Amino acid sequence: MSSIRLPHKYHYLQQAAAAGIRIPRSLLLVSEQAGESTWQGFVAAASRTARFIVRSANPGEDGHQHSRAGHFWSSPPTGRAGLAAQIGRGWAENRVRLQALGRMQEPCLLLQEYVEHELGGVLFTPWSFFPDYAALEFSDQGAAAVVQGL
Repeated sequence: MSSIRLPHKYHYLQQAAAAGIRIPRSLLLVSEQAGESTWQGFVAAASRTARFIVRSANPGEDGHQHSRAGHFWSSPPTGRAGLAAQIGRGWAENRVRLQALGRMQEPCLLLQEYVEHELGGVLFTPWSFFPDYAALEFSDQGAAAVVQGL
C-alpha cells in the first residue's frame, strides 16, 4: 500500500467487525487512479438487490476527538448501475473541499453496502462535557433526519 495515512474511522470499523459487531461491509478507496477494478469485486460479492453509499473518508475528517466521516460528502443510496458515477462524483467533490481547505492530500472514499433500515441514529460517546454519559439520537426517518434535527 502507498504512504497514504488511513483515516481512524476505517480502523475503528475493522476493529468493530473483528469484535463481532455488525457493521456495513466497507471498502476504503485510496486512489482514483486504481479505477473500477478496486471495487468491482466488493460489489459483486453483495446481493443483486444491494444498494451502496459512497462517503468521504479523508484523514483529518475524523479522529479520536471527533467523527465526521462522510461530512465532506455522501452519496444517496445507489444501485450497481449508478455506482461508478457516484464514486466519480465523490472523488471530484472531495478534491474541491480539500483544495478549499488548503490541504494538499489525495482524497479517500469509503464504499459501504447500504443497510436498509427502519430506524437510524447517531451515538456520541464520550460526550465532551459529560464524560460519564453518552448521547443517542434516533429517528424513524433515518440518520440523515437526526443530523438535520427532524
